[in-house]
Amino acid sequence: GTPDTWLYAEQAGTVYLWDFKYGHGTVEHVGNWQMICYMCGILDLLGIDGRNDQLLWCDMRIVQPRAHHREGKVRSWRVRASDLRGYFNKLNAAAHEAMSAHPHTMSGPHCLHCKAAAHCPTLKRATWSAADYLGAAVAEELDADSAGYEMQLLEHIQELVKARLRARSADLEARLKRGERVADWTLEPTYGRPTWREGEAETVLLMGDMLGLDLRKAATPITPLQAKQLGKKNGIDLSLIDEYSHTPRTGTKLARDTNLLNRARAG
Repeated sequence: GTPDTWLYAEQAGTVYLWDFKYGHGTVEHVGNWQMICYMCGILDLLGIDGRNDQLLWCDMRIVQPRAHHREGKVRSWRVRASDLRGYFNKLNAAAHEAMSAHPHTMSGPHCLHCKAAAHCPTLKRATWSAADYLGAAVAEELDADSAGYEMQLLEHIQELVKARLRARSADLEARLKRGERVADWTLEPTYGRPTWREGEAETVLLMGDMLGLDLRKAATPITPLQAKQLGKKNGIDLSLIDEYSHTPRTGTKLARDTNLLNRARAG
């Protein structure tokens, strides 16, 4: 990988590593495998080995301005380089296994951002296992520890299903946009907020004056929804507002094809 930025302060005996995260999802800094990978490469580059890693500090920092975390937007994990050797050994073993003739795959929260999630048999099996677990759930009284464990399990299932759902949704949208037929699914338009038709501002203001409604807002009409709310309060017919406004189409979204389902039931 490529770190965002790093610095070797030799006199302070510390390697500083920063990784910027733009998203809203919280990224934990302690035990962060991505930063551990970066630090492994940095220490190799600096020639740090088992003889001098006990004297070196590794200060790995996650910078995440858009996420809420109890330790703030900049979070640091400071650890001796020698304490990272166990992590490095696991990474080394995983890399060799991944490059072997018969690598194994393991599902988990990392599946959420995987580009192959829609085509991964491991994630598929894990998701269907989760469905079987939820479908077979029987009401029972659990002790506190068991309830806590099940909560962890459900959170894990949620991440797996979320990853699979997002990947499959993107796959189906792409298929439908290419013109393929997908059973039970179609693309339906998405819409933004109603806006006044372009070039109708003056006419809208005159319409408001005729109806006894003040539609002005800093020399521009208020929105059609605000105009309707104002009209409802005054008991005025709102059909004229619809004639001067429209709801712009913003794109498409995946939706159940109810027409196809109804035809299937009728047949």
